[in-house]
Order: sequence, then C-alpha cells, then structure tokens
Amino acid sequence: MSMKIGVIGDVHLGANQWAGKQHPELNVNTRLIDYAETLDVTIGVTEVVFTGDIFEHRFPSIVQQKVFSQSLYSALSKGIEKIHIVIGNHDQQRIHSTTTLSYLKELKLPNIIVYDEMSMHLLRWFGKPVANLILMPYRDRLWLSQETHDAAVDVLRSEMSAVMSVRDLGIPTILIGHMTIEGTFVDEAYKDLYGENQLTLPCSMFSDVNVTLMGHIHKPDIICQNPYIAYVGSMEKRGGFEDHDKLYAIIDLESASVEYHKEPCRNMLDMVLDYSTLVVGDGLLERIRNDIAAYATTNKLGSSIVRPTIRICAEDEQFLDVRAVSQHLRDEYGVHFCSEIKPEIITSRQSRDDRITEDISHISALQLFLENTVDDSFMRKLLIDAGTDIIRTVGDKSASSQT
Repeated sequence: MSMKIGVIGDVHLGANQWAGKQHPELNVNTRLIDYAETLDVTIGVTEVVFTGDIFEHRFPSIVQQKVFSQSLYSALSKGIEKIHIVIGNHDQQRIHSTTTLSYLKELKLPNIIVYDEMSMHLLRWFGKPVANLILMPYRDRLWLSQETHDAAVDVLRSEMSAVMSVRDLGIPTILIGHMTIEGTFVDEAYKDLYGENQLTLPCSMFSDVNVTLMGHIHKPDIICQNPYIAYVGSMEKRGGFEDHDKLYAIIDLESASVEYHKEPCRNMLDMVLDYSTLVVGDGLLERIRNDIAAYATTNKLGSSIVRPTIRICAEDEQFLDVRAVSQHLRDEYGVHFCSEIKPEIITSRQSRDDRITEDISHISALQLFLENTVDDSFMRKLLIDAGTDIIRTVGDKSASSQT
C-alpha cells in the first residue's frame, strides 16, 4: 500500500449562483449546496491539493467563504490529514496585496496550507519521505513586473530552479499549479478567460518533474506523457458547450501515476427555442411546450442548470408568457435551476426595396437600404457618409486601373 494524494481542479465557488434559489431550511443559495456536495468527494487519499480559483469572484461573500470552510472541515474530519491550496488568478486581490484565502493563511493552521508563493513541501508516509510536492501559484507578466513575456518566464524559471535545487533526488517530484503550458489548445469558448498578460510555460521547465498537474485551463487534457504534464480541469461548467465530464485526479506517489475520477458536477444546458423566422400566433405557448418536450427526450432537464433562450417575432410578443413557461419547466420536468427567461424579440424590417435596381447609383442604393434598416438618424448619416467615401474611393481606383 502506498500514499496517494487527491488533486481537485478550479472550484469557482459562486459561479452560476443566479441559477439557484434560497434553501427554505439552510437559508443559503441552493447552488452553494451543490458546491459543498461536489467538494465532498470520497477519494480515499491522505492529502488533498486544490489547483486554485477557489472562488469565482475576487471578493467572495461571507456565505461563500463559510461554505468552503465547512467543506475543508468536513474533509479533515473524515481523515484527510492535510489540505494544500494553490492561489489562482481568481483568488488574487492585487489592489490590497491579499488573496481570497488570506483569512485561512493568517490562521496558520498546521493542516491547511495556502500557497501564494512557489514552494516545496515534503510529503511523508508513516514518517518516511515519499515525494517532493512543488506548489506553483498563478503569475502573469504584470505580477512579475516584466515588460516582455520571455522575461517573465525567465523569472519563473529561476524561481523554480531554486525550489528544485533543495528537493530529495531519491523520491518522485510532483508539481501542482495554476499556469498555462505550451501546446495547450484553448477552445474559442474559453478565450475570454485568458488575457494578453498570460504566460505560457515551456514543457522543458518540467523535464525533471515526474508528474505536473495544472489548473487554470477548464477542460481536462494531457499535454505530454513523458514527462507527464496535464490539466485536471475545473469543477464547474460554464455553459452547454462543455459536454465533457468534470474530473478530479488521484496520484499514487510510489509509482508516480495518475488516475482520474468523475466528480458530481451539475450539467448545464443551453436550450434555444427559435421562432424568429415565422409568426406563430396564439398557439405560441403550445408550440413552446411541445418543443421543450422534444428537447427533454435527449436532455435531463430536472438535474441540470437550464438556460432557456426564446426568440420570437415582435408580432408574437403578446402571446408569450414567460412565467407560464418557467412554471411549466418546474411542474413538468422538475427544473429548479433555471436562469431568468428574457425573450429575444426580433423586429421584422424591410430590407428589400423595389426602388433598389441596377439602374440607380451605388450611393443611392446604399441610402435607400439604410433608410429601410437603420432607425437612428445620426447613425444612419454616419453610415451613409462612410459608405459614400468607400464607394467613391473604390470607383476612383477602378477608373485609374482602366486608363
């Protein structure tokens, strides 16, 4: 039997809290109860490491901090000997030089350690050293006060070299952090998470590390097998586009191997009901109920967070009752985690004009088109002026090329 540690990805406690409601007995948002249950995974490990981004927002509420603290207490009471928490970018409060976990760090608890600087911790199993654990918190170019990306990476490389220099060479080295590694594919849906000051670390920095597991990137992914470099992912789904399972990892320190387990993250569904290309009339609500029924045949609505989008023509606005739709979702499908339904009203506009023919000039055609499609007179004039300049410029270039 060997020592094992659990690695839990970015928590983002408080994200999508709008989808919950007030619990009648516990007096907290039901989404926070979701998070508590997600963190309460039985993984049969000795110690646990969080990859960072514990809270969704940099100034979490007292209730959110309470829920996380209770989860830590629950883990310790069930036999987890030590909990390590790496600071992620969502945890940093740069104005005050503090983090969302400063309240824990200042308590100086022996079995809960918060890492806001790169550090190494020696893991022991029955008193015997079994692994070097390196913790790498989030850093970007601005945090390191460097003008270029490469200069910032060099600073981190030097810090890591100093930490690695004191490790025990006779045992495996494990690194858990909150950074991006070269070779990472970032899906378009996640692009808003990563700014221009983001650092991308070369795989060569981790050549002497047996296992590297990172947070920050929300989708689980293996970047390299030898040495082993991977992302454990996040514990919260950002939208219906995330159709992959959310995972946590267990590292066996004797074999320096990693296995993954599914964690109980609530699914998120983006249900789009689009009637913008036709006028349905007084049968709109019945049409919506039928389409929801069809959607429910392939999606589990009751256990998911549902984000309905309803698009209708302006002529159908009088027939839409969003309260009736919400009530139908609750009564028929048990949907208790649902965003507020805000219908998208599409106004039909006359974009075709019989006066626009090949017999009129390009400028006249543009003016007629904009009169039919743009209500704001100031914006319409700006577009006409800009379009006229472009048409004349193109016309002048065309005439020049023919002479």
